[in-house]
Amino acid sequence: MPISERKLLAYFESSGRRPLKLRDVARALAVPRRDWPELRTLVRRMEQEGKLRRGPNRRFQSSQSPDLVVGRLQGVRAGFAFILRADAPDVYVRAENLGPALHGDVVMARLRRSRGRLEGVVEKVVEQGRHVLAGTLDHDGATWLLVPDEERIARDVLLDESTIQPNERQRGHKALVRILRADRDAALHGDIVTILGPPDAPGVRSAALVAEFGLEARFEAAVLASIEDVRPPAAAEFAGREDLSGLLTFTIDPLDARDHDDAVSLVRLPGGQLELGVHIADVSHYVRPDTLVDQEAERRGTSVYLADQVVPMLPEMLSNFVCSLRPGVPRLTLSAFLCFDSDGVLRESRLCESWIASRVKLSYQAAEALMNGAEPEAGHFATHSSEESGEAPWGGARAWEEIRDAVRAALGDMRQLARKLRARRFAAGSLDIDTPEYKLVHDARGRVARLEERADLESYRLIEEFMLAANQVVASTLSEARQPLLWRVHETPDSGKAEELRLFLKKLGIVWSPSDPPDQGDFQHVLRAIDRRPERKYLMFRVLRSLKKAQYEARYSGHFGLAFLHYTHFTSPIRRYPDLYIHRLVRRMLGGRAGSDADPARFAGALKELGIHTSAREVAAAEAERASLRLHVCEMLQDKVGEITSGVVSTIADHGLYIDLTDWNTDGLVHMSRLTDDDYTPDLHHTAMIGARTRRVWRFGQAVRVQLLRADPDRRQIDLSLVS
Repeated sequence: MPISERKLLAYFESSGRRPLKLRDVARALAVPRRDWPELRTLVRRMEQEGKLRRGPNRRFQSSQSPDLVVGRLQGVRAGFAFILRADAPDVYVRAENLGPALHGDVVMARLRRSRGRLEGVVEKVVEQGRHVLAGTLDHDGATWLLVPDEERIARDVLLDESTIQPNERQRGHKALVRILRADRDAALHGDIVTILGPPDAPGVRSAALVAEFGLEARFEAAVLASIEDVRPPAAAEFAGREDLSGLLTFTIDPLDARDHDDAVSLVRLPGGQLELGVHIADVSHYVRPDTLVDQEAERRGTSVYLADQVVPMLPEMLSNFVCSLRPGVPRLTLSAFLCFDSDGVLRESRLCESWIASRVKLSYQAAEALMNGAEPEAGHFATHSSEESGEAPWGGARAWEEIRDAVRAALGDMRQLARKLRARRFAAGSLDIDTPEYKLVHDARGRVARLEERADLESYRLIEEFMLAANQVVASTLSEARQPLLWRVHETPDSGKAEELRLFLKKLGIVWSPSDPPDQGDFQHVLRAIDRRPERKYLMFRVLRSLKKAQYEARYSGHFGLAFLHYTHFTSPIRRYPDLYIHRLVRRMLGGRAGSDADPARFAGALKELGIHTSAREVAAAEAERASLRLHVCEMLQDKVGEITSGVVSTIADHGLYIDLTDWNTDGLVHMSRLTDDDYTPDLHHTAMIGARTRRVWRFGQAVRVQLLRADPDRRQIDLSLVS
């Protein structure tokens, strides 16, 4: 190619708002005439990606012109939206200025000033966020239409051009619809992909949600066929690897986990030192670069853990069987050894290709019981004798009774080390922002009975500290070896966000004076200030929202929340693609072997694109997981409509009050239209909702009584009214 995309974009940006002819661009950049067709192809591709914009008379200009913005659209239930940009403030877009764009689309918009603030007018959809929508079939008397489940898509989809036409009995059924086009007046037209069935039929809503978020529960036949000969490791594959089968290694995971990425070991050394081993499934041995399974894994980016199913990054043969560190059978691993002194200071480390045979798999509850001198419950631990793996047991496998005391002793040493690591991490500036996690509890008939907060176990924190330490060591080692890392980055918070938080806290009587820009010490101070407040749980979310999101990037800029200089993700290659990429770098650094897959590293633009893609997949997965949990909670609450319960005002929004329903571990909305005794508006910093006539006030953190009016699983909405 005669010219790089970077150079071309730089030239357009230097030209400002002036649209340029391709002929003039080619001459200015000394592109030979024979290469003009390739230049034209590049410019058109950059236009499709939203990097360039077509002007009048076949001229082009940079999309970064001062009056143009490109970003991902985030819709709001009320119909308007915001354009989210990585390095600039969000842009408000009125509903009438959205054009054909939908929530999740990447759009180009022109900025204009209205009533003293900048707003956007969408000019073009650069990239469609969702090609298929899930929703409910309805008929308006003239044509069939789909009412989208996604509440942030506030327009119905007309089905007048659909090749499949429903019948009257299918009114109210769930369906998947592919968007065909949008009219000039932004009316959407779609084609029915499939009619899933009545919403209350088993699995229908879950199938709709999977499609709504662009997930694929199944793998294509070609992908599965490409790995059908994969088998657990044979003796020949151990050659060139360190034999760690003599180490006491074990896994600690959630009770229902089937994909075991990591095992740990701990050995006492002379002089009071401890050698921690973190052993990670060597997925890179089986998933070679640019194979069908690798391409599919990269496309998915991450496994998605929905409330009722897992949508894996890798096929089950790999994720749950061949790669998974099952107990009592040999597995290929990459190991990080970290040697700590008696104060928990890292003295030396090394990485190696290895193989292990995990002695036992423990649930977090089992590990907690063992650390506390109790016996784990049956079903919370498994050696090979109780693990239905179908493989012959490794010759060194031992019964639980033979290894229990050694495992208990190792866990005791691990707990002491983890406590020291945690204390040192917080002393160095790491932020302790703990937000509750919830799980569904089902009754004997398989229905959701309640939403339960996960117990805060020390075994969770133990594994967390060890994985953090291993990730740091891998990042530092690869950086020193000048390998092209995909960093896990968490940037310094914006001063504007910190100021919003300061003013919010000031209204609650909490004095906080962060520096500009804020540092970790500032946030540690505010976390201590809110720690004993009754509304601590909700304030934690406010603090979290003032921070930037962690993401994957090709450029290094540190991790603010953890206060780490070097950090990457290494410990979960079964469920995260960035970790798989890092594994390949480790093997590349270690020299690889003949026939190994030490793949060429990604450089420059390709690595940047990988970071953007995997960060986006991570965000989408988190949204899908929250939506799945919310769906099942709404189904549970349908039987409780009309009940009165206690709650706390957790958020004050322009459109109403969000109430944390403490008995049900979820939240719902008291819409502004239901505050009928006065005309209410929120105060400037959204700490209170104030009545214009009566001056009645509903405050952040206030205890209230509410009635459940509606629980809608399709829209995942919970509507409430206040009870006097």
